[in-house]
Parts: sequence; structure tokens; C-alpha cells
Amino acid sequence: IRAVKTTSNPTPTETLDVSSTSLSFSEEGSETISVNITSNTSYSITVNASWIKTSISNGTGDKELRISVQPNFTNERRSGHITIYSPSISKTITITQQASSPRLSVSPSGLEFMTGEEETKSVDIVSNTSYSISTKQSWIVLSQTNGTGNMSLSITVAENTTGGYRKGYVLISYSTGCFN
Repeated sequence: IRAVKTTSNPTPTETLDVSSTSLSFSEEGSETISVNITSNTSYSITVNASWIKTSISNGTGDKELRISVQPNFTNERRSGHITIYSPSISKTITITQQASSPRLSVSPSGLEFMTGEEETKSVDIVSNTSYSISTKQSWIVLSQTNGTGNMSLSITVAENTTGGYRKGYVLISYSTGCFN
């Protein structure tokens, strides 16, 4: 009988790690942040939010993952996740993006009603927040008294039976600012 020495190479333990598990972006989304993936196996990358972009969707071994986000035009902070997973390990990177400051613009910023007759004109409101609309003049009628986001506001003035010049205001305001 002869003895034969055999050696076996054990399967290396699978490894997968990331250099950061939490990233924060500005509202503009103008920056790209890199995360290093350290691995001895193949992996896939998934993203749960369409506003998050990654430079790669899969890989094997060590890689640099570049992450960017689209601008956040809403006035709410948002978050999402990137998951990097191999057959037996997964790592999650939490992505947060700052809220945009409330914005409100009105175009045109003034209207003139010259006929003296009842007349309706519109202004366009562009906003990323909710707002209220009001007037103190009883002869001005508004199509809406509040809104959220973009809209067209109809403003109707009643017939001018006074024979004189009238001046009125419409106030469009949100919690930290106003436009009149």
C-alpha cells in the first residue's frame, strides 16, 4: 500500500465591502461622489429611485462606483438606496438629497384692464410649494384661492361703473414669502 498525499484548496471566503454606506447631496445635484467597492467576487448594483445615477451596474473585484443625483426641485428632502449584492452578501448605500428652497414666480407680474367692461385675464404661477391667493377688492374675482405647483390663475374684474380709475392687488403667498 502506498500513501498518497492530497491537498485541497479551500474556496476563498466571499468578500464585498463599500467605503461608505451613507451619502448626502445638495439640492442642485451638481456633485459626483465616489464609493470604493472592495470585493473578490462578482456583484450587481440596483437603485430604487430614478433620480439616483450610478456609473456601473455590475462588476467583479475592486471598482470605483461614481454616484450622482438629478436636481431636487421639490421642497422636500428625499432619500433612496443603492444595493450592491453578490450571491451571498449585500451592502446598502443610503442616499439623501436636500430639499430645494420654496420658489414662487408669477408671469406676468402685473395686468391692466382698460375696457371698463367685465374682463378676464390669466397669469402663470410657477412654484415648487403650496400657496394661497387672495385679494381685498370685491370687484376682483379669482379662479382659485390656493394651489400647489404650477398653474394658470384666471383673474376677472367686474365692470367699472364708478367712472374712475381703479387699482387692485392680488396676493400670492407661501409660508416664507409672497408675490403681489
